[in-house]
Amino acid sequence: MKTAHEGKFIGVAIHAGGADRYKDNQADIDMYSYLTSQLKSPSFSGTIGFPNVMFMRSPNPLNANIINGYSTDLDWKMKVDAELAKASSCGLSLITTIAGSKLSGTVKWKISKALPAGTYGITAYLVENNLDGSMQVSASAGYKQQHVLRELLTPKDGSTVAVTTLDKSFELKLSEVDIAAYNAGNLEVIAFLHKKGTVYSDRMILNGQIVKAGATQAFD
Repeated sequence: MKTAHEGKFIGVAIHAGGADRYKDNQADIDMYSYLTSQLKSPSFSGTIGFPNVMFMRSPNPLNANIINGYSTDLDWKMKVDAELAKASSCGLSLITTIAGSKLSGTVKWKISKALPAGTYGITAYLVENNLDGSMQVSASAGYKQQHVLRELLTPKDGSTVAVTTLDKSFELKLSEVDIAAYNAGNLEVIAFLHKKGTVYSDRMILNGQIVKAGATQAFD
């Protein structure tokens, strides 16, 4: 899906449970706990299994008892095509720098049309690609894990931001993090603007952006 929609489909892999070698990373622990407790259907009291997928932080119309899983490739394609066909209501840019072992960044955003009333946030992650995936169940030889969550660059529920003024550029400085333990050449920063919502069905992501760590991605 990511390959078919390069630059328009952004994924983050949150690892947890079992023998997964990345499950003890604090960012993964925090986000797994948050997402499975806050964003699943209130009618579902069970444990979220693996693997599972959340798409646009929206309810799954096919099965309200899981976060957001689709049973066939066609289901996924229809959902993705429907979302990409929508006109965006905002744009984001990302500016990131690396100085020594420290990464810092800034997210900028503009709102192009009035949004529904509510509280909105920016959430940002540091992810790493090309990690050893040999412990993955049913992994083939040489399998590599991609877009694995490594650090939270905002609070796990996002930094609350302003969205009420049209065509004005807003910006948010991200938390600085030490990247000495990671391969800087495999790092990316992801940010997205979303409606926080107090009702499960009211949460949504408006737009997202991704950039190579240390680089800048302009509005697009």
